[in-house]
Amino acid sequence: METEKKMRIAGMIAGVSAVVFALPHFWYYYGISFTFPGDFPSTLPHSDVLLVVGGLALLAAMYAIAFTHLAFVRRLPSLIVTLPAWFGAIGLTVWGLAYYVLQVQIALGWIPSTSQHVAQNANPNAVWGYYWY
Repeated sequence: METEKKMRIAGMIAGVSAVVFALPHFWYYYGISFTFPGDFPSTLPHSDVLLVVGGLALLAAMYAIAFTHLAFVRRLPSLIVTLPAWFGAIGLTVWGLAYYVLQVQIALGWIPSTSQHVAQNANPNAVWGYYWY
């Protein structure tokens, strides 16, 4: 019983985190520059990629909450529940680590920084990039 309670709490934390990740992508799409790391006017604020990433994050939130709170999940084969979670966890980990590798390579001068990265790193909101990744 204790494990099930912890699983439900973990599902809620994962779901809320996914929603918190999705929200900025939606407000960037609608032109709100709050917490944007970089020169917002020079980027494409209405990029469809923002909607796709935000939508995928909302789907992940629904998956995390549904698969930790609904009773029918216990009757499903464990592979159906765990395989998508593992793919998501591994994919997002690789994505986040790639961000830090890029930042280290730029800081050490191993790769040249594009003007977009210079603007992002000089912006006071750049610290949000470290939170998101």
